[in-house]
Amino acid sequence: MRNELGIHQVLYVFSPDCKFTTVEGYLERYPGDEYVDVLGMDNYWDFRPDGANNPALAEQKLHIVRDLALESGKIAALTEFGLEGVTQVDWFTKVVGPMLQRCPVAYIMAWRNAHDLPDHFYTPTSKHPAATDFKTFLEQPDILLQRDLKNTYLTIN
Repeated sequence: MRNELGIHQVLYVFSPDCKFTTVEGYLERYPGDEYVDVLGMDNYWDFRPDGANNPALAEQKLHIVRDLALESGKIAALTEFGLEGVTQVDWFTKVVGPMLQRCPVAYIMAWRNAHDLPDHFYTPTSKHPAATDFKTFLEQPDILLQRDLKNTYLTIN
């Protein structure tokens, strides 16, 4: 897109799954700084709803991503994450929020809420027991939502 079509307003994200514990593991398939703008991580495994989760390990991995981004002048992100079914009612304010305070990144993206699988969701609906906690998390002053960002799109004719 960049070389053949002259499109320069696209950000390229390197975002492997969370199956790494070292810088070397994270960079195993990294194509190079000249191709990547954002360093991210997809992580559901360390936030498993079955009780075998490890949020501290998720944070350790996020620190690897963030430190690499800072060193290389890249953007750091938690590109996909979530606790399927949101089985802990205070998960956003007690797990996600503190992790982001200790390891801030440019953006986070919770995974989808499936319309066809009732138990496959990553953000609570308004009637879910975790809804109030999620709303409290979103109201933190350092959290910006898409609706808070004005004029972020450039239109090219």
